[in-house]
Formats: sequence, C-alpha cells, structure tokens
Amino acid sequence: MTELSHHRIFILFSLFVVMLIVSCSAFTSTPLALPLTTEIIYDDVLGPGWEDWSWDTTVDFTNSAPVKQGNDSMAVTYIAAWAGLYLHASANLDPANYDTLHFWLYGSESVANNITVRLYDENNNVAGDPVNITAASGVWTLFELPLADFNFPADSLISGIVWQDRAGAAQPTYYLDDIRLLNSSDTPTPTPTITPTATPGPAPQRPFPQHVIYSPGGIQPNHRSQSQLDDDVRAFYDYWKARYLMAAGTDGDGNPLYRVSYGDTNPDRTVSEGQGYGMLLTAIMAGYDAQAQVYFDGLWRYSRAHPSDVDARLMGWQIPPDPETGNDSAFDGDADIAYGLLLAHVQWGDAGDVDYMSEAQTYITAIKESTIGPESHLTELGDWVVDGDGDGYNQWTPRSSDFMNGHFRTYGRATGDEAFWEQVVVAVQGDIDGIQANYSSNTGLLPDFIVRESAANHAPKPAPPNFLEGPHDGHYDYNAGRDPWRIGTDALLNNDARSFAQAQKMADWIVQSTNDDPANIKPGYTLDGVPYDNYFTSFFASPFGVGLMTTPAHQTYLNDLYDLVRARHEDYYEDSVTLLSLLVMTRNFWDPFDAPAVAPDDVSISQAGSTLTLGWTHQTGNLRYQVWRDPAPYFDPDVSGALLDTLPALGDAQMSYDDATLPADATAYYVIRGVNRPGDVSDDSNRAGVFRFSITPGTTP
Repeated sequence: MTELSHHRIFILFSLFVVMLIVSCSAFTSTPLALPLTTEIIYDDVLGPGWEDWSWDTTVDFTNSAPVKQGNDSMAVTYIAAWAGLYLHASANLDPANYDTLHFWLYGSESVANNITVRLYDENNNVAGDPVNITAASGVWTLFELPLADFNFPADSLISGIVWQDRAGAAQPTYYLDDIRLLNSSDTPTPTPTITPTATPGPAPQRPFPQHVIYSPGGIQPNHRSQSQLDDDVRAFYDYWKARYLMAAGTDGDGNPLYRVSYGDTNPDRTVSEGQGYGMLLTAIMAGYDAQAQVYFDGLWRYSRAHPSDVDARLMGWQIPPDPETGNDSAFDGDADIAYGLLLAHVQWGDAGDVDYMSEAQTYITAIKESTIGPESHLTELGDWVVDGDGDGYNQWTPRSSDFMNGHFRTYGRATGDEAFWEQVVVAVQGDIDGIQANYSSNTGLLPDFIVRESAANHAPKPAPPNFLEGPHDGHYDYNAGRDPWRIGTDALLNNDARSFAQAQKMADWIVQSTNDDPANIKPGYTLDGVPYDNYFTSFFASPFGVGLMTTPAHQTYLNDLYDLVRARHEDYYEDSVTLLSLLVMTRNFWDPFDAPAVAPDDVSISQAGSTLTLGWTHQTGNLRYQVWRDPAPYFDPDVSGALLDTLPALGDAQMSYDDATLPADATAYYVIRGVNRPGDVSDDSNRAGVFRFSITPGTTP
C-alpha cells in the first residue's frame, strides 16, 4: 500500500474529516458545493427570480447603448418626483451571505442624477438607512456600497432594492449595468496578462462557427437567429478568456505558457479540469480567435510542465499541488485534454511545434492503462486508484460526470482501438441505465459517485455520504450536474439511441419538476428529485439545456433556459461549463473523428394488407437511412434499383419503413444503407424480400 493510500484512509476515518477533505482534497477535480456568494440582479437581463416593481419610472432592460459589459444595459427614467426603480426578489435573501451592493451607473449627459438607494425587508417595507449617491454625467462609475452602510436589521431578510429620485423632480435618463450582491471576502481575480508573442500557425480547417449537423431528432434554441447564437458564444468566450485565461510565463525554450485560473474562489489555483476546458474552447474558437493556437499550445505545455506523480503521461490534478498528498491525476481533466489534442490535430495539423496526434495517442493510451478499470471497463477517479488497497476506491467506484461517451467513441476512431473503447461505452451506459432504473426511475438523475451493491454484486448504486467529497456524494450535486451535457452531447453527435433515452429522461423530469420555468432549477437534488438548496446557478441550468436538445416537445423551455444563461456570469466552474454547453446549444461543438456510416444487419419484412413494412435496428453514427428496392435478389444499388426514400434517424432504437407502392403480384428485394454526418454511405444491409407468383392447380410452378 502506498503512502498516498495510507493518507486517504486517515482522512476517511479522522475525527476532523470535513476540515481535512477541504484542505487535502487531492481526490477531487471539481469545486465543492460552496455557499452562493454572488446574487446576480441584472446582467443583460434580470436575474432569475427578480422582478420590476418600479413606480413612476420608465425602464428599458434591453438598452443597447451605452453598455458597460455584455450586450445590454438598463435605461432608467424618473417621470415624477420621488419616483423609484424597485427591483424585487421573489425569494428573500439573507444579508449575512453578502456584504456589498455592486453596480455600474452611467449618469445623464445633461445633469448629474441624485439618487437614494434603499433596501426592503421581507414584509416589503423600507428597512435600515438610505445611502445617497450622485451619478457623474456621461461616464460609467462603479459603485460598491457596503451593506453595513444601510444598517439593515440583522434579523430581517432582503426582499428588494430601490434606486429612488431624491431631487424631488423628474430626472433625465441614466443607465445601470452589472448589478449584484457580493461577498467581497472572496479574493478578486487578478487582471490576466494575455500577451501572446508566438506567431499564429496555419489557418484553422474548421473555423468558428461550424453549425454542425446534429441528430435529426434534436433541436436547438429557435427564438434567436443563428448569427445571434454565434454572437452569444463570441461574447461569452471573450468574457471567459479575459477573466480566466492567464499567462503563466514561458518554458525552457521560451514558449509561452497559459493556465486557466480557478477564478474568484482561488485565482492562483489551476486544476487539470480547467486546462481541459481551456483546450476544448481554444481549439473550437479558432478562426474567431486569431491567437487560439498560441493559447492552446501554451495550455498544453503548462499541463506537461505539471505531470501526475503516478503516471507522468497524465496531468497532476491541481497546481500548486498539496505538499501533504502529492499530485495525482483526475479523470475528467485528462479526458478533455486528450479530446482537445484531437480537435487540434484536425484544426491545425501536426507540422508545427506540437505533434497533436502523436501526443493524443500517448495521452489516450495513458488514460486507458491507468484510469480505466481492467475488468469493469469503467472510468476510475484518477491514476491513484489501486484495487485491493482497502481505501474503498477501485475500478467499480466511478464519478458519473466522467461518463463522456462521446469522447470515448472518438478515442476509438482516432486510435483504431474501437473494440476497447466500445467496451467502455457499454459499461458506462450500463451504470447509467442501472441507476435510472433502480434509484431514479422518475427523474433520471445520477449521483456524483457510484459504488456497487456488494463485492459479489456489481450492480451500481449511489455512493454513501462523505464517500469522497461531502454529504451529497450520493446526490445529483456539483459533479453530476454536468451529466445532461455529457450524455446529451453523445446523443446529438453520435445519434446514439441509448444516450438519447438517458438524456430525455432527465430533460422530461426537469421540465415537469420546475413547472415549465427553468428559473426554478435548483442547485442539487436527491435522486428522487427533492432539492436541498434554494438558489439559481447557471452550472445546473446550462447542462440541462443540452439535455433538452433531445426533446423536441420542450422547445419553449429550451429557449427560456438559453436566455437565462447565455450572458450570465458567475465564476470559473459555472462559466466554463456554461460556455461549453452554449457551444453545443448553438451547434458549434464538433467531433474531430465523425462516426462511420454503418449498415444494419437485421432488416426484416412483414406485411399487413397491401403494405409491406421493413424494420431494423438503428446503428449509432447514422443520421439517415436509404431504402432501396429491386426485383433482382442480388442487385447493386450503385448500378440498379430504385431509391424509395431517405429516412431521418430520430434517435430511436428501432427504424421502420412502409412500402405501399409495390404491386400486389410483384416480387421485390430490399437493401438499407446508413448515411453518416459527412454524407458517407455504408455498405449494403442484409437483404429482405417478398416473393409473389401464381400457382395453377395441377401444374408445377
């Protein structure tokens, strides 16, 4: 047993378990479920649960200029004396969670605006003291008002905020932007120093935007034009890059290094998960971002400068490492890094400073050898997992957010090792089906961590509390919240019927459980759908957006959810997952190695009346099917035969086609061919036919 294994057992049984899990969290690659310390009141749109209760005031929430950040600001015009802009919260807020009211204000061009800011209590009454402000004319001014200045009663809750005229007369229009309640004890994110010096390489082969053809059974937000959707991604990426992408010096050869900052929570910290997110984003945004390859290569080199202590081919999960526990790997970060290298191979080729394909093959081999269970074929938590060492973590204890079947299929196609990675897909989908059937039959939700029923029975079940990270390890929490995004992406890119069904189950439930209002999505649920906290965060909402793309019946809900998250900014983890989800929701996330077209091998034929019905099992990767017919049994569709139809594959497990055009006395043979995303056509399926000929009594046919 290794020293690291001893350390994990000590943590598990220590009397100070909670404190040590936080301070020695070498096991986790995601942030703990921290209390919400930012309440977004307005950021292009009113935040979830906030309403306009103003009086004698004209308010335009979609003002296009001037704007401090994002796409819109709020234009406010007092039309009578003592008018008030009153923003009301449908759920009362505990002032103990915040210490600052933050907003930007652009004063009227003609005269300084004199305003009083007041807080309202849970009874909708003014409480505490007013804070008077004066807006400078024609410029943006940042106001950060300490809540202590309001002398708000400690035993009251905040139900609203008012900006009220204090001049005793109508006032000209002023503008507000980026309104939020903050806990300023969080360390602010430093200003990034992104100064690429390397010359960008070759032109990208798949520049942003891509407008990928997803499964015919999927949908996308349809209330905004495609160009607007693309602009939403561009704006969010610009924000993400400016806030989280940090210059990190140079390597020994003078090449620039880049890292993804953990944000306000800990700006000097970087985790492998973030490097993976950054590599996905910069590879996909190439073409829009002229420096994308410079950033990508710098992120890759930074990951190589910080290898895992266990398998040096993988990245250590956090920088700086914990000196007490060392620095081993985390599966999710490595999986995204490998996928990013494959994207880069297609995007820029391998003739530059980095041979992306060679590096990807090495990395995928390391993932296979060090973090996939040899018998279970399930994802392991990291390269530190050792079967039989007694610490409770083994090849049968995966994290559900590591179930990236789209990645695994691509690994197989890229390396020629499809058989192995198909085993991983089958094992992962088995765990998802097992949890959804036996523990979340009404919701489809998955737990953060999964264990086994027993040593002899490998059926999956939710992990117990404090299995690895905290009391919600067996719930749908801050790991599993990514599952609808990962599963939905596989369904949309690979048109896999099993992933479709798994994502649809979660999507149907979230619509029903929130009464058709995505603003009611909560930050964590038990597997039977009971929320255990009461605030909105884009982290839980955005992945559901991808899951909803598998359910055409929920188009309006998808549109509403998209509007909630497209310009909402929180912190590193939430913003990264949201941006990656936006890439899928706008059809801009792509697969570097598309699935091949596959011929079905079980075509059957039945007859009801004058109609013949063909049936076959859908094959993952096909988006459409060609139906061919000819009177000759061994016809070649490339030479003869009639193409009766091309059918869309809508994500269902079974396909069928009715042929009502065949004459009653005709003999016919049928062939089905699959068609994949690029339009490649498969070989022929098995042949099915109907034989019709007349028999005269007393004669031989």
